[in-house]
Amino acid sequence: KAVRTVIRGALGFDGLLMSDDLSMKALAGSFADRARASLAAGCDVVLHCNGDMAEMRAVLEGCKPLAGQARRRAAAA
Repeated sequence: KAVRTVIRGALGFDGLLMSDDLSMKALAGSFADRARASLAAGCDVVLHCNGDMAEMRAVLEGCKPLAGQARRRAAAA
């Protein structure tokens, strides 16, 4: 609700939105679940910073190709 209602809606922000670092454990579940949840919440891209290859592979499983509005925002950024 915060992303769609407040950030995109009330504030009218149309720029690229990135999640916080998924390895900070603010979200529960596997890394794939965290990535999916971040994208479903309205983030355009997800961030994973610690360089752990197994975690990066798991994040990738939860991601999809950059397309649509997210791709347009990324190109503009």
